[in-house]
Amino acid sequence: MELRLITAPTAEPVSMSDVQAHLRVGVDGSENAIIAAFLQAAREAVEGYTERALMPQTWQLRLMDFPDGAISIP
Repeated sequence: MELRLITAPTAEPVSMSDVQAHLRVGVDGSENAIIAAFLQAAREAVEGYTERALMPQTWQLRLMDFPDGAISIP
């Protein structure tokens, strides 16, 4: 069984302006890159822990053999 990400999320679940307001950082953009990296890492960690996608994305499931019984994909 192989699971491959085809289309990654195009946005994060929390906007940059909301994160900046929460962290009380300036809106000059000097820290936007590190904030975006932390935001992506946090989303990926939550998705991994919950085994659920927080944002729309496309995955491909490839099976080597046809399954014997019914499979359930949540």
